[in-house]
Formats: sequence, structure tokens, C-alpha cells
Amino acid sequence: MKDSVGNWTAEPPKYEPIVAEDGAVHNLNEYNEIHAADVMTNAGDSLNAVFTERLGVENGNSVLNWIGSGIQDFMGMSCEVPENAVMKQMPTIFDRYTSTDGFLFLQDDTILNYWNPLQADRTKLWIANKVSKSWSTVSTNGNSDWFSKQADMVNKVVSSMQVHLQVNYKESITDGQSITICSSEVFYIPRRFVADFVELVNLVGSLEIHQKVAIPMFFLSMDSPQNFDPVLSTMIYKKEPPTNNSSTLYSAQAAAIHPWNVSSEQDFIKLIRIMAEGDPLLMELV
Repeated sequence: MKDSVGNWTAEPPKYEPIVAEDGAVHNLNEYNEIHAADVMTNAGDSLNAVFTERLGVENGNSVLNWIGSGIQDFMGMSCEVPENAVMKQMPTIFDRYTSTDGFLFLQDDTILNYWNPLQADRTKLWIANKVSKSWSTVSTNGNSDWFSKQADMVNKVVSSMQVHLQVNYKESITDGQSITICSSEVFYIPRRFVADFVELVNLVGSLEIHQKVAIPMFFLSMDSPQNFDPVLSTMIYKKEPPTNNSSTLYSAQAAAIHPWNVSSEQDFIKLIRIMAEGDPLLMELV
């Protein structure tokens, strides 16, 4: 068992070898590694229940699938995949959860203060388009060939869009010599836009459009930015992670915080304790 600060006061529990579905035995010799994984799994189950109850979704894991960069992204993929591979798998996620109001996607190293979006309009798109360090417009003139190639592929997709998508995009992009970039650490797609999103993914097809280019293109095509819900405008965003996770970066009033790394049990406990400012019931997890 543990004391009030999380230290073990008795012999830690024993763990049996982990046997995978293929019959392989995974022997994790270090107790700390096993226990950290166990804590994160149990806490993830608890948070799943929290999301299910408070956000009214079918399954809390469709809102927050994993916590921390030590666990792979929400698709369970390695980082060694094409930059748009996750985006192209989103239609599969849509098909899996057919009764949800919408889909909230969260990247690694990003905290979601889930109590703040509760009052947001779940029939509208959410993305950090008002967070300048996350969403920006880049001129294709005088920049690297990469931007020009990305812009050419964007134009190719736009030219093949249905009229309503094409009109939305062209009304939002007034400068034909620029492209919009968004890191897309967190965004939400309501059910009524799922069909448009899937169509746009299919239009990209085999084109190697980077996800940071494709996601904002999709959003600008699906609706006008003035119709986006502004809930993510309070996001705290830094391009580079701090030397150490600092409580000064965190705010319970922000919709989300990026970046924040969780790689150990102690990191996780620290995060839950500071998040308890926004939801005191989180303290029950630690």
C-alpha cells in the first residue's frame, strides 16, 4: 500500500509475466516499468469512466485514448509512419463509434482540461485556429520547395472538391500564394461533418500531403472559421517543451496545454494532482 504522498509502505504487489495473444511472453524485469504501466492503465480506465459520465459519450476512450508520450498515439501506431497515416485512419474510427455526437482527437504530449469544453457547441468544429503558434499562414514565395509542393497538392485536392467544400475553402483563403499550417494537437469533428471529412480524406488519396497541411485544409473546406466554436482559443501552446514540466505552464482555465510529457508514474501523479484544481474528483485516482 501507499502513504499520502504516493510512496510504498509495504512490499509492492507481484506481477506475472505478460502473455500476448500470439503466445509470446513479455518479461518486464523492472518493477517500476511494470507498475508505471499498471498505474497508467488503471488511471486510464478511471478517466474513461469520467469522460463517459461527464461528456456524455458512448465510450470515454473515443475522447481520450492514451495519456503521455510513453504510450503510442491514439491509433497505437509507431512514430515511424507517414505523416498523414493517422489522418487516413480516421474514417475507420468514425465507423467504429456510430452513435457518438462527435470525435475529439488529442495528440501525444497534450493535456485536455475536459471540464472546459463541456459548454462548447458539439455541433460545431473545434480547432486551435485562434492560437497563433499552432495555426499560421505560410507564404509559398521565398520558402522551401516543400511548401510549394504542399501547396500544389492542396490546389489539386481543392479543384476536385464538391462545390460547397470548394466555396468554403476559397472564401477562407484569400491569398493563393500561401498555405495554412496547423499542428493539430487537438481538434473536434461533430457527427454532421463526418461525411465531408471522409470525402476529403479520400480526395487526398495517395498524395503525400502532410497532416499539418491537410487538417486545416479540411476544416476550412467543411465550414467557415467564423462558425468554429472558440473553445480551443484558450489553449496554452509552446513550440518547444520546457526543460522540466512546470506547474507554471498549467492552467485549469485553459482548454488544453501543449506540450506536457508524461513518461513515469511520478510524472503522471504530478499531472493528476495539478489537474485536480479543475476537477477535485481526480484526486481519488492518486
